[in-house]
Amino acid sequence: MSYLSARVEIEEVGEENFDRIPLPCRSCTYWENPRVFEERPPEEDRIEAKKEWYIRVLKEFGVCGKILLYKKHPIGYIEFAPPRFVERLREYDSRWLSESSNDKIFITCIYIISGYRRKGFGTLLLRETLKQLRERGVREVYTYARLGSSNNPSGPLVFWLRNRFTIVDLKLSSYPLVRKII
Repeated sequence: MSYLSARVEIEEVGEENFDRIPLPCRSCTYWENPRVFEERPPEEDRIEAKKEWYIRVLKEFGVCGKILLYKKHPIGYIEFAPPRFVERLREYDSRWLSESSNDKIFITCIYIISGYRRKGFGTLLLRETLKQLRERGVREVYTYARLGSSNNPSGPLVFWLRNRFTIVDLKLSSYPLVRKII
């Protein structure tokens, strides 16, 4: 076990620890509820909308997020769900409209707080998540990566490629769709 992993815990997100999700992720509804995202209501209303989405997905699918704690402090977060729960996907590509199974998952966010980035936390969180998803019968995992800037919800393309995801679609030139078969 490495020094890093000895001080890291990864918790599944549920109703009881939802408030431990780091900001800005806890109040971001870009993928889950585009209407709320565009309206930009007060932060507490965005948090409530996100929590409602979480509770729905927990009931219908199960765990859909994890918090990474370093020395007991939340410093990272990953969110994922079957495409049918990710409302904004429909705007990106119509292929997602007919997707109703649980064997394909879309990662909406992987976030590590500034100051902790490029230290292996994101890879650790992703690997643990992929392991759990594989155990749940998931076969394919997707996300839209970002070319250039790492300051976005899904992280930079280079992160995904280093973690053996492959580019499967370049329709959105700044956001290639990447996939990993697990």
